[in-house]
Amino acid sequence: MKLLEKTFVLLFCFASATAFAAESVDIKTLFESIPEAEQLRKYSGYKSTVVSIAWSSDGKRIFSGGFDKRATLRDVESGEIVFFAHIAVAGNSVAFVPPDEVFYTGQKICIAAPDKDKENVQWHGPNVPYRGRASVRADGKVVCFAAEKELHIWDLENRKHLRSFEIEDTASVSSDLEPSGKRVIVGNKQGAVIHDAESGEVLHRLSDAHGGKVTVCAFGPNGVVATGGDDGNMIAWDAKTGEMLHCVTHLGRIVNALAFSHDGKKLAVIVHDSDGYVFDTKTWEPICRLPSRSDWNKQVAWDPTDTKLAVAQVRSIKVYKIPDGKK
Repeated sequence: MKLLEKTFVLLFCFASATAFAAESVDIKTLFESIPEAEQLRKYSGYKSTVVSIAWSSDGKRIFSGGFDKRATLRDVESGEIVFFAHIAVAGNSVAFVPPDEVFYTGQKICIAAPDKDKENVQWHGPNVPYRGRASVRADGKVVCFAAEKELHIWDLENRKHLRSFEIEDTASVSSDLEPSGKRVIVGNKQGAVIHDAESGEVLHRLSDAHGGKVTVCAFGPNGVVATGGDDGNMIAWDAKTGEMLHCVTHLGRIVNALAFSHDGKKLAVIVHDSDGYVFDTKTWEPICRLPSRSDWNKQVAWDPTDTKLAVAQVRSIKVYKIPDGKK
């Protein structure tokens, strides 16, 4: 369908073989009117692309992992490196585990108690060649990841495997747990599937909307899921009904990261080769633009107050101040 040169156009897509009419916006028509977010800090010195990032619960530390096979913990104010650990392979995922431990993965799940200038690994989990990025529940206690034809869910707090269930596509590259832990969305080369996280039952298939691979997906706390694809589009869905709610087109070449704010009122979208954006999830209007053009914008994370956003890039991390959406 040829897009009309208007802010809003009507987009017809198919999900689970049912046609839905969804409101859509072509981001190129709004680009000049979107204000840039204020950059507060930039942390450099990484030897390769930073691919994962997380904030501590008090907002005072940032934890990251990268292609340089290091997991690094920094003080937000000073930028000082408080802790780092060498990983056997790239650090695809990092997170904080209560009370004061850090979690990081390559192909092996590790949990460590950060000690200044010292690696103090407390536990090594499964050695599983999973695909894409592991997803940690909002409370930091449970992690899920796709490996081959299965989705695995682990209890990080008690260091034990909870369950696994079969998924439909061996090319699954992304997954995300609902903050409550009740449902999980898995993205693959044909679309995305929402599962019951306990039984593995398929609740909805979000198919054919991107016309290709779903590169990333995110579960919001308000019953909305978002998917990003290698078509450069972002789509928001109703997780309960599987209905398409909104679509943003022409973001860039590939959508690399999506992150809902903790209150679910904002959604950050990070694109491979273009600026990132933050959207108001009530109106789906863009709040601000993240001037972070790079060949590798890989990951994004909200601070606990939902007022700052950290973006992982090539050999650096940038922190932006994010304004509220329209009242």
